[in-house]
Amino acid sequence: MIQNFQRVIDERQARYDEAVRIYAYNRQWLSHSDSVSASQHRTAVSRDVIKRECIRAGVWDD
Repeated sequence: MIQNFQRVIDERQARYDEAVRIYAYNRQWLSHSDSVSASQHRTAVSRDVIKRECIRAGVWDD
């Protein structure tokens, strides 16, 4: 049971990391809003979570 819980946490964090990577990459060419949108569509992560994780990673550009 605990192993499944940890697996879910790890998978969720991997998805969050992917959203941050996509945001940071797209921010080079796209507006802030378009970068957030692209991250949301490719990873199915909410805007609030993307913002939180990007701030934590130091790449949020509002």
